Amino acid sequence: TDEGLGAQAVPLFGRGGALAGALGLVYPRHLVTAARRQSYTDRLHDVARQISTRLGAQVYPFGKR
Repeated sequence: TDEGLGAQAVPLFGRGGALAGALGLVYPRHLVTAARRQSYTDRLHDVARQISTRLGAQVYPFGKR
């Protein structure tokens, strides 16, 4: 990342578990604590699981369920 930026991304899956894309977030690093970064990761996985299900994935193997 560029200096001062933080970025996180999680995979999106489709039918048969095929990689279908990614969902990401970029933010000013100085404004986001480690705890907030973890909450972003958890939320990204929650949303990626929902999108993956809509894309036909039977399982989303990451994040908390």
